Amino acid sequence: MKKPALKIKKQIKLLESRNLTIKDKVKAKQILLHNNYYRLSGYWRKYSKFDWFENNTTFEQIIDIYERDASLANLLLKGIRIFEICF
Repeated sequence: MKKPALKIKKQIKLLESRNLTIKDKVKAKQILLHNNYYRLSGYWRKYSKFDWFENNTTFEQIIDIYERDASLANLLLKGIRIFEICF
């Protein structure tokens, strides 16, 4: 059965109800609008069990990991492009 999409405000409330601390809700809203809930969910799996976040887990902590992963991916793509040109 297909789940209905939740509005961003409801996504934030759902995450908070699952013990995730969100310090800046405005920033969280922007991040969820640009990256979507399910894309980010892969990054918070490490911090949750059975849809419940470990104590003291923050949205900002998860976004930091997501941004570092994106930076690493960009760096690797740049290296691959240079290799391709040289090859």
